[in-house]
Amino acid sequence: SVDDEAITLTSFRSARVAWTDLARMTLAYYAVKRDKTEGWMELTLKDAKSTIKLDSRLEGFLVIVIRAARVAREQRLPLNQITLSNLKALNITGE
Repeated sequence: SVDDEAITLTSFRSARVAWTDLARMTLAYYAVKRDKTEGWMELTLKDAKSTIKLDSRLEGFLVIVIRAARVAREQRLPLNQITLSNLKALNITGE
């Protein structure tokens, strides 16, 4: 679930990352084909205690990525070049 305070994952194990505590965000792309036409993305969000990984096949994935990018920008989190390239591929600027 996602709300104004946090993102919470509930399955075999539970994890919660409060937006105010977000310490790291990465967005990776995993290609199935050599020409990179097919694949999926994985968003990783971390705070001091928890890590949440989300797959792009998840309904609402893009909305979560937009929210995380906005929070990362507001908190001035450093993003690696791969994450920046993948955000650009999705037309997300963090604004």
